[in-house]
Amino acid sequence: EDEKKRIAFELHEDVVQTISGVKMQLERYLYSVEQVQEDNSVKEFSKEIIPVLQDAAQRIRTVAIDLRPPSLDDFGLQAAINSLISECHTMTSGLAIKVDIAFNEESVSQEQKAIFYRIIKDMINIVCFEKRLTGSMEMRLGLFDQQLVLNVVLSEGDLKKLASGGQLPSYLQSMQERTILSGGEFSVEQKTENMTVVRSVWIV
Repeated sequence: EDEKKRIAFELHEDVVQTISGVKMQLERYLYSVEQVQEDNSVKEFSKEIIPVLQDAAQRIRTVAIDLRPPSLDDFGLQAAINSLISECHTMTSGLAIKVDIAFNEESVSQEQKAIFYRIIKDMINIVCFEKRLTGSMEMRLGLFDQQLVLNVVLSEGDLKKLASGGQLPSYLQSMQERTILSGGEFSVEQKTENMTVVRSVWIV
């Protein structure tokens, strides 16, 4: 996480600033050339190169934010997750996502918050942007008896349907992998026909 944070900072503060500086210098140069002569080739070049630089800067910004969202450090886990949910809800009306953090964020480490963020972000990306699933996903983060617990309740729509043959859908595979790799335990329980409860637990 420290390395991701460092790379994100360097991308945003160094590479993006350099590209933005080149863009500004180029715009000034093209403007001065256009004042001297009306050359269609210069105008076409301006129309082509400036958007390319703008797009490059935006893509790098996106990568930097994905590596380490500033809101996670500046405003906390709830704000960072709310931003993901808001973006998701602008994309679809058939999916309801809710996240409740039932502990003081200062009681857990930055590393633990980063683990929660990555798990939830992966699930939202797959469910909302890749698969465009429907249904309800309620997540609750809690701290009980020296255990960090992430409960995810899936119901309604596509989310209530677990793949047959014991194979977890991709959004739960992602949660399972990140949970186990970070030292936690993962479980899935089919409560009713229309409700599945997924749980990740870490000892702290």
